[in-house]
Amino acid sequence: AMVGGFEFPEANYQVVQYVSDIFSRSGELAYVGDAYASGDILRAALATFNNNYVTQTLIMTIFISLFGIPLGVVKTLGSFLLAGLALSPIWVDGASGYVFHSATMAMEFEGYIIACFAVLVWTIRLYHALTVAGGRMREVAAGVQVLFAAAVMSGMVLAVAALYEAVTLILLVRG
Repeated sequence: AMVGGFEFPEANYQVVQYVSDIFSRSGELAYVGDAYASGDILRAALATFNNNYVTQTLIMTIFISLFGIPLGVVKTLGSFLLAGLALSPIWVDGASGYVFHSATMAMEFEGYIIACFAVLVWTIRLYHALTVAGGRMREVAAGVQVLFAAAVMSGMVLAVAALYEAVTLILLVRG
């Protein structure tokens, strides 16, 4: 997707504007943008964690996939493509903040990938429980354990990433 940003700079520009609008006063993530604008590191970290973990990971990746269709994986793939297109460093000074933000992205992607892997394991376990005689409850229980472990691990990774992002964006990039 980042290469696509180089190939289609107008599309990159439109996506960057779209993402900026999401974090503006009228966008659905305005509370995150406001937290960063306040300069309060803890508030920014908590807002980031709320969006990245509670909304994006728990609700929009794990919970929407509980019925055996891994919709959360599809949503995360779309998010990765959007982020790649938006973060293509093709504009003057566009890459200056990426020095620190690349570490944030690596941590965030790790948290999301852990959740997606668990969703895929859950889906396989659930289908196996529905189609194979015997051991059905064991399959479901094992799938639930994987989802729970992934939720905890993703939460820990995304908490560290949110704090790092808040510190670097407020003190080093915008400061």
